[in-house]
Amino acid sequence: MTGPTTPRQRGRRLKDRLPVRLRHHWKPGAALGIGLAAMVFFLGDARISPYVTSASRVEGDPITEDVRGTVDLYDTSVPHSIQLTYKQTDFDKMMKEFKENGTKDYIEADLVVDGVYLNDVGIRLKGNSTLSSLRGNRGNRGMPGGMPGVGRGGAGFPQGGPAGADGPAGGQGAAGGQGRGQGQQPGGAGAGGAGGAAGTGAGPGGGGPGGAGGGFGGMVQYDLSADKPEELPWLVKIDEYVEGRAYQGEREISLRPGSNAQVPLNEALSLSLTDKSGQKAERYAFTQVKVNDRPSVARLMVEAPDTDYADDIADGNGVLYKAQASGSFEYRGDDPSEYEDSFKQLNKKGSQDLEPVMKLIKWASEASDEEFARELHKYVDVESLARYVASQNLLLNFDDIAGPGKNYLLWYD
Repeated sequence: MTGPTTPRQRGRRLKDRLPVRLRHHWKPGAALGIGLAAMVFFLGDARISPYVTSASRVEGDPITEDVRGTVDLYDTSVPHSIQLTYKQTDFDKMMKEFKENGTKDYIEADLVVDGVYLNDVGIRLKGNSTLSSLRGNRGNRGMPGGMPGVGRGGAGFPQGGPAGADGPAGGQGAAGGQGRGQGQQPGGAGAGGAGGAAGTGAGPGGGGPGGAGGGFGGMVQYDLSADKPEELPWLVKIDEYVEGRAYQGEREISLRPGSNAQVPLNEALSLSLTDKSGQKAERYAFTQVKVNDRPSVARLMVEAPDTDYADDIADGNGVLYKAQASGSFEYRGDDPSEYEDSFKQLNKKGSQDLEPVMKLIKWASEASDEEFARELHKYVDVESLARYVASQNLLLNFDDIAGPGKNYLLWYD
């Protein structure tokens, strides 16, 4: 006689183990999974590039500590002084890397400006052709006045800059691009096709090869040496190691080169004349500079185009782009990352992007002669462009938009 048997329990089916909500709504989830799989299969090797279309005027890198100082940094009616102190080992390493690779990295230093102490600022070498003597003349020390000018058929028409209000001026140049076609022009960069929306490109020494007679115009070449760091061109970055810090609203100060008691008076004159012409120019002042225990020397300090410089243009209602010396005015497609070596966005990062510059370059590269002449006013403020070109020719400026250092800015309104 056998006893009662216990019924055998079956294991739970897979679908019974899933949450009730998922069982009720499995179709949308499955469709999403299939769609993602299809995108990976068909678009797996495609690059997706984000574009920012917001019109926000809010800057994402605010100043949180603004050191006021004792006197206005660029007040030319009072004497100024700057002292830089850094570790010699850091300087030697920086110079070694520059000579071998051409890299210009920051090193940490302490700064005393007009008696005000600022610890942990960043300093690096600034310039391109200016620094050629430091690399055994392997850099570009300038071009003769008969260099091929980049102008439309040699007539000096530039490719221009984005449409908008008067573009910025200053030692870095102004909106624009290299010209169309090659033209052999006396004065090279001057007559050959400097272009821009407005501004001056008074670079190292201010002048350069140009003028009807060619030659080197007002270009000054300094015989620089690592043994005389007080004569080197420096970029002092106030917030390199202390985020959000500025000095009188300035995050950067540019110290122009000088040797054997020479100072670039022609650059100061060029900036002054540009400002008096109604175009925007960097502020400047002369200062006494001392580096570590080296002798004091007279130097020219100039406002560096940066985020705050951009905010001063048209009440900051625009975007400022700086051309990179390592880049080119060449259309490379619609991927913004392809232009990182050619242009640097100075303000409104995160709310604006490089799309205006990319559109400009694409048009300038693809437009026929007829389209270029007919549509130029759509991309460039032609009046300010003409004013910029005329100014650079009169100043015999070697380091403008058509110069070897690609020294210019683009302003998008």
